[in-house]
Amino acid sequence: LMTEREIASLVQQLRYCYSYNKKSPNPCLVAATSISRSGRTRKLLEKEAGFTTWHQRAYTCTEESLENYYNPNTDPTVLSKIVYLTSDSA
Repeated sequence: LMTEREIASLVQQLRYCYSYNKKSPNPCLVAATSISRSGRTRKLLEKEAGFTTWHQRAYTCTEESLENYYNPNTDPTVLSKIVYLTSDSA
């Protein structure tokens, strides 16, 4: 489980990603997966001004897992094209 501080940091990182992508001359599709509608992360995101319109700028926030959201059965190469962020560091 994530601490409150880790959740706040994640929300801040998601805001930064959205902001930079919104301003980019070549924005990309962004999906934050495995974000529970009833979870603390989602609740903090919903407090962000304009969060309900992020999807209009190719930014999706979903409860689905990464594997389910990008169904490899539709396109077998889709998972190899995904760039994802993780808290793991080397």
